[in-house]
Amino acid sequence: MLLREIWSYPLDKPKPALLLYFVVWKLLLLVIVFTSPGLGYDTSTRFLAEEAGNEYGKPGCNLLDSWLLAKLVRWDAIYFVQIAKRGAIFEQEWAFGWGFTRLLTCLGKGIERSARLCALSSTATAGIIVSHVAHALSVLVLYDLSYLVHGASAPKRSLRFAMLSAGLHILSPAGIFLSTAYAESTFAFLNFFGMYLYATSVKKHREQRFTLRDFTLVASGLSFGFATSLRSNGLLNGAIFGYDALSTISREIHLENFGVLLRRIFFLSIAGCLTALGALIPQYFAYNEYCFPNEAFKKRPWCEHTVPSIYGWVQDHYWRVGFLRYWTLSNFPLFLLAAPMLLILLSSGLWATRPTSAIFDRINSFSSKDQNSIGLLDREIVRRLVVPQVFLAALALTFYHVQIINRISSAYPVWYWWIASQMIEKQGFGGMRATHSVNCITRCMLIYTLVQGGLFSGFLPPA
Repeated sequence: MLLREIWSYPLDKPKPALLLYFVVWKLLLLVIVFTSPGLGYDTSTRFLAEEAGNEYGKPGCNLLDSWLLAKLVRWDAIYFVQIAKRGAIFEQEWAFGWGFTRLLTCLGKGIERSARLCALSSTATAGIIVSHVAHALSVLVLYDLSYLVHGASAPKRSLRFAMLSAGLHILSPAGIFLSTAYAESTFAFLNFFGMYLYATSVKKHREQRFTLRDFTLVASGLSFGFATSLRSNGLLNGAIFGYDALSTISREIHLENFGVLLRRIFFLSIAGCLTALGALIPQYFAYNEYCFPNEAFKKRPWCEHTVPSIYGWVQDHYWRVGFLRYWTLSNFPLFLLAAPMLLILLSSGLWATRPTSAIFDRINSFSSKDQNSIGLLDREIVRRLVVPQVFLAALALTFYHVQIINRISSAYPVWYWWIASQMIEKQGFGGMRATHSVNCITRCMLIYTLVQGGLFSGFLPPA
C-alpha cells in the first residue's frame, strides 16, 4: 500500500519520496485511462474533434488522433478546453473558472506556436500539463503546511505526519480530475499556498515580527484571490480572515494599544478584499458584456438583481442549483456516493474544534507549560483553516450537486490531517497498525479513485 511505503520511507529525503510516489500513482491512473475500451457513450469529444478538423495546415488538429488526449477531455474538461480556445460565447460558460480558462489560453497559445499543433490539441495538452504540475506542487505545499502547523518539537513524528498528509493528497478521491483539464489541482495548489502563508503570518504574529506578518497575510489573500478566480468556493477562505478578525477583537479590544488592533484589522480586511476580487473581476467583465444592451441582445434578467451575479444566475437558471433543490428521490444514490466524504469533512471539523486532541499535545516534547502554549498555537491555526471546509460540506449537502464534494474536497487540508493523526495516534513507529476505520477509509479512497479513472475515460458518471 502506498501509505505504508510513505510511512516506512527514510526521513532524510521526504519530498523526493513524495514525488516518486506521485509519479507512480499518476502513471497507474494514466494506464487505466489509456487501456479503457472505446470512446465512451457520449460523443461530445468527437464533435469537438470534428470542429478542430476544420483547421488546416497543422498536424494533430484532430483530438482523436491522440487516444490518451481524447480519453482525458471528458465532462467539464470539454467546456474548459473549448472556452480557453475561443472564449466564452454562451452565458452559462461564465460559470467555468474564468481564471483557469485564461491560464489555459495563454499556455495553449505557447504550445501551439512551439509544437505547431492546432489550438484545440494545444489547449487540451496545456490543461493536462497544468493539472499534473499543479497537483505535484500542491503535494509539496501541503507537506510544508502540515509541518509548519504541527511544529518541529518532535521532528520525526512531525515529518511522518507531514508525509502522510501529503501522501493522502496524492491518493485524493478527486483522482483523475487532478490529471485532466479541470481547475481542481490548480485550485488546491493556490488554496494550500494561501493557507501556508496565513499560517506563517500567525507564527510571525506570535514572534512579534509584525511587518513580515502583515506581508504574508496580504500574500495569503492574494493567493486565495487567484484560487477564487478558478473556483467560486475559494470565497469561503474569506471566513478565515473573518474568524481571525473576530478573535483579535475579542482578545485585544481591552488593551490600551488600540493602534495595534486597528493595524491587524486593516490588513485582515485587505486580505479579505483580495480574496473577493477573484470573484468580482470576472463578474465585472460579464456585467459589461451582458448588462449594457445593444442591437445584438437585450439586457439579461440577472443584471437587475440586487447583487447582479452571472455565476449565481447560471447556477440557478441553467443548472437549478439552490437550497434543497437537489434533495429528490432520483438523486438519492448521489447522496450515498457523497456521504463518506461529507462524513469525513464534518468529523474532521469536529476533531479540529475539540478543546483538546492528542495530535496537538503529543506531537510536542517540551515541558507541560511549553507544550500547552505550542498546542494552543497549533489549535488556533487549525481551527481557522477548518472553517471553509465545514462551510463547504454544509453547502454541498444543502445547495450543490452533492457528488462534486468528492473532488472539490481535495483542496482542504484538515481532513487529511485528521486521517494522518489517527494513523499516528493508534500505532507505534514499528509498523502500520491503524484502526479498522482508518484502513477502511484509505482502501475505499484507492478503490474509488481507480474505478473513477476508468469510468471517467469512458465518459461515464460520477463526474
